Amino acid sequence: MAKFSSAIGIPVLGAVLVHFGWRANFAVTGIISVVYLALFFLYYRNPSQHSKLSETEREYIRGGGAQPEDPQRAAQGAPLKYLITRRK
Repeated sequence: MAKFSSAIGIPVLGAVLVHFGWRANFAVTGIISVVYLALFFLYYRNPSQHSKLSETEREYIRGGGAQPEDPQRAAQGAPLKYLITRRK
């Protein structure tokens, strides 16, 4: 998704910059971010709560094949050390 956004976003923001100026670039970027945030909150669910999750995938998550979902730890966010040491 990041490559797609760069391939589309850079030319679009370049055109906005040329035709409307640098202030419009900030406005367009802000509008896109708010739309993305709204879509994220509408559609994102924890994997174990997804309606299309098969029983095999659910068992994989429960069996330790994925990071466990702990609501209390998830509410705290990821520790900075964990985020810094991740390669991908």
